Amino acid sequence: MTQIVVIAVLLVAIAFAAMFVAAYRQIRSMRWKQAPVFTPIDAHRVPGNEKSLVEEKARELEALGFEPRFWLVINPPMSHPDSTLHGLVLFHPDTGSYGEVTIHPQPEPGHEFNVEFLHFPVNGDILYTTNRIRHVLGVTPQGYQWEDPYLDTLDELWDYHRNRVSGQAANAREVSASEFCRHGHAFFDGLATELCHRGDLTMGNREAGYRFSHLGAWRLIRRMQKAGSKLAKATTHNDPQTPMFPDPRVSVIAHANNEADMARKPAPASHKLGLLLVSLVLFMISFGMRLDLTALIVLVAVLFFHEMGHIAAMRLCGFQRLQVLFIPFLGAIARGEKEGASPLQGTFIALAGPVPGILLGAALWLTYPEWSPEWMSTLIFMLLFINFFNLLPIYPLDGGQVANLLIFQRWPGLQAAFGGTSMLAFFGLAWWLSEPLLAGIGILLAFGLVHQYREAQVLAHIRRGARDGQKTGEAPSLHDIYQGFEATRTILPFHGRFQLARGLSKRLKEPTPTLRDSVIGLALYLLFLLGTPVAAAYHGIVDWPFNDYETVDWEARLAETEDDATRAQVLYSAARDAYYMDRFQKAREYLDESRELLARLGLSESLSMARNLHLSAEIAHYYDEELAGDDTEALEQLRKDAINDLQQAVELYQLNESTVEAIDGHAEALDQLASIAETDDAPEQALAYLKEAEALWRQLAAEDNGYSLVYNLNHQARVYSELENHTAAIGRLRESMSVARSMDEFSRPYLLRTSANQLIDLHLDLGEYNRALALADELRDQPDMEPDLSERRAWAHFKLSDHTSARADLEAAITTLESNEGEDYRYYYDKEKADYLAQLLMVHREESHGGLTREPPTRDTERLLAELDAIDLSPEDYKAHLQRQCECGDKSGYRYQRSLLMRDAVHEYLP
Repeated sequence: MTQIVVIAVLLVAIAFAAMFVAAYRQIRSMRWKQAPVFTPIDAHRVPGNEKSLVEEKARELEALGFEPRFWLVINPPMSHPDSTLHGLVLFHPDTGSYGEVTIHPQPEPGHEFNVEFLHFPVNGDILYTTNRIRHVLGVTPQGYQWEDPYLDTLDELWDYHRNRVSGQAANAREVSASEFCRHGHAFFDGLATELCHRGDLTMGNREAGYRFSHLGAWRLIRRMQKAGSKLAKATTHNDPQTPMFPDPRVSVIAHANNEADMARKPAPASHKLGLLLVSLVLFMISFGMRLDLTALIVLVAVLFFHEMGHIAAMRLCGFQRLQVLFIPFLGAIARGEKEGASPLQGTFIALAGPVPGILLGAALWLTYPEWSPEWMSTLIFMLLFINFFNLLPIYPLDGGQVANLLIFQRWPGLQAAFGGTSMLAFFGLAWWLSEPLLAGIGILLAFGLVHQYREAQVLAHIRRGARDGQKTGEAPSLHDIYQGFEATRTILPFHGRFQLARGLSKRLKEPTPTLRDSVIGLALYLLFLLGTPVAAAYHGIVDWPFNDYETVDWEARLAETEDDATRAQVLYSAARDAYYMDRFQKAREYLDESRELLARLGLSESLSMARNLHLSAEIAHYYDEELAGDDTEALEQLRKDAINDLQQAVELYQLNESTVEAIDGHAEALDQLASIAETDDAPEQALAYLKEAEALWRQLAAEDNGYSLVYNLNHQARVYSELENHTAAIGRLRESMSVARSMDEFSRPYLLRTSANQLIDLHLDLGEYNRALALADELRDQPDMEPDLSERRAWAHFKLSDHTSARADLEAAITTLESNEGEDYRYYYDKEKADYLAQLLMVHREESHGGLTREPPTRDTERLLAELDAIDLSPEDYKAHLQRQCECGDKSGYRYQRSLLMRDAVHEYLP
């Protein structure tokens, strides 16, 4: 759960960072044009819809004593040339003030129009009063006294301005339309000058104009954020006289201007490449904490190949503005733009990512040799798993996009339900695979569900209207969409309505899939979705429920192989297969023949020969009894063969140590030589082998995630303990725990638990009970440490005569065992709970013999009998089991002492 919360926080932070970067790039891409902002225009040339709306608002000013004078075309300096507004200028004779009315660029309920007042004095600064806009620029040019009171109503704003000009009517002067425009140009020129002095704007060439600097873009974003509270206070949703939604006609005009402002030139290739590289670096950092370098490079290559499949399909279908980006913690995405793409084109693009990856992975699986490098296996696995996973019908995976295009696009409600199902599917996969990143995707989808629900509501309303004959013969318009917001009570700020309307408008223009489109597209999709696992099972790529493991006829393959070099490699692969199938004698026969062929080919010093000798020694060492039975001479010969083969393998690995595989094999062979030396009662020799192997494992720490290094250090600690050098043993185990702590979240719990248990056991063997308890307390917050810690704490408390704590520790261990996420705690060792209950009897017996209690342990005895019945073990058999524990193993450690006491307690209390 903690991991899921952390991942969710990180993904939300990334989402906010992405929004900030998008806003930052949008501001940096804008240009402050040195061109006329205001131009007089005849009234009859103003678009009729906009003219009637502005005149309707202007009548409120006329009621306050204003008189209409002239119309203007307004193109703000940072707007696109196609983004224009038309404003009506009015004059108030009593105060000598001018009012300007335009449609607000981002209309909200009660603030659909932008109304400004100006007072031109004969002498002195121009008095300028606006409402809710000054935060955008934050500076005042020379020659102006600019105030912005952030008020609710037009009457309040006019009263505020009239108070400013009170007593200055005699000092006022009238201006013509052209002079009004000149003052407007001067105002924006003055703004640019002030912003340049502050460092917010930088000057390019005259054609390009000014642009915001990095600092200026940051300051503008911060001003917009800080102004949010002011704008919220000025919102009048709670006023019953104010409509809940702006006039749809006003919203359509504002939408068109905002759409024009977003029509920037396509980013140059250098910018796209830079963005790709930055996203790649962030992605590699996010996954570098969980994967070694080789796996990380393979993952990046697989994802890039996948996304380039999408890009190639988009290019074939005529898409523009293509871009690939990596997403930290998640994966990668390919995007492009095209209006009116057909459903079959969308299906082709969606399948063009995973299908080539699956085909390439299958081809490599069927052709690559058994002895190929380890990264090849990783590549094949990732190609098959990642691409097949993307075919699953879960949105936003590629398979989910196909289902969305061909099935759910017809029914918006079902599409929203599909989004909810996909969210639940990601949560289910996260739980099943123990992968918190999938839960993070589910959380992101949860945020998107609200958007999908709103979109579905508005679409359903628009389509109902079309069915009812309200828009016969006409495609739904932007006006219908904004009307739909009001009808469905979709309350959002203008930016949210604008983004939702853009998506709806695009969707309404896309062709709905025909029955033919759906049949063809789904048939193609299901071919790969269902065909991939069937083909994989048929060719042995994955284990299928009815797929027997032993599918390779090695004798037939050897009969078909004529080339000696290939035959030697096939023999080695056959030997490995026989080894895994517990056919040890057959495996040795294959290896002997392979070794003869390699010698004949002059490859006696090759890496292939080293692998051959190593596998032969492994079989002889670990499975000697299976090969020789009770024959003492044969067992001794196998031991000598194992040592001889390992020593030869070590020499050959050293000759070929330029490869990772050779270093890995060299270290493994040294570890096995150490095990044999330890068995032969030669701990000093074992320690020498282990230290030599340690140096090699440190070189490979990034390749195998440190697993082998931890095991090597733990082995060294065990040998030091045999030599009674307990200080060195403790040091090795502390180092092992340090290595385990540095690993990824999947490897860390198991290896840290292994090292910590061994160190605590050593402290308990030495009678250092307080040190054992201190270490257990240090590790208490680490995951997956129970019930091991409680079991060891119980023995330490027991030896310190703290019987109450010992009993509590054992009860905690039993509780953890029974509630281990629903897993069967008897799977690996069916007597674990019985042993804990026997230890409770041991504690009671100690208390009884010490005179601390006279009551019999009736409850604990009944619990133990119930557990023995559950595991189908009689009390006599369990007593025999405890007796065997006392007779076998090391008789110097704490476990032996505990076994004796458990045996005596069970014999005393169990019938």
